[in-house]
Amino acid sequence: MNRTLKVLTALLAALVSERGFAGNDDLAGSIPLAQAFASPPASAKPFVHWYWQTPATPEKVTQDLEAMRAQGIQGARVYPYDLYMKPEWPPLFEHLLKEADRLGLQIHLNNDCSWSCKRLPWMTPEFAQKRIVHTTTSVKGGGTVHTTLPQPDINDPVFASYAKKFTPKGQVPPVNHYYMDVAALAVRTNPSRP
Repeated sequence: MNRTLKVLTALLAALVSERGFAGNDDLAGSIPLAQAFASPPASAKPFVHWYWQTPATPEKVTQDLEAMRAQGIQGARVYPYDLYMKPEWPPLFEHLLKEADRLGLQIHLNNDCSWSCKRLPWMTPEFAQKRIVHTTTSVKGGGTVHTTLPQPDINDPVFASYAKKFTPKGQVPPVNHYYMDVAALAVRTNPSRP
């Protein structure tokens, strides 16, 4: 089997080096693998996660984009944090797009609006990011059961630590009081019993 694997690997390497590398973005045809490795097409270049924190300025945006291009980075996914939907956001975002276009970079905007928009007045708990919590209750089967299921603990120490860390000085960290039942599942713990 080891010999078969070596032969298949050699055939594949020969096929790739013979046919070259065919991209689907900015390459009209095939180029040799070594050339594609030395000068990769845009589709093979990395993206970065770009977390914006205030203060962001047009000059800083241009400086960061130029540094990305100089390092061979193809684009960025922008997380605007607290800038999103503030008065300074639209002109700054327009500047970002113009500069990225000038430099031949791609921009993806993370617009999930849960973490980055947590302080917007319309971002009420029922529309914000959530997590599933659960409890376990054991009951004797074989008949009808009437019981009250306990509400799961919604106080997550991880959430509390992040809330404290990312809340601006002088403000009170948010506390999660939102809870909604999603489902109650019954699972037989002893499959041999009815």
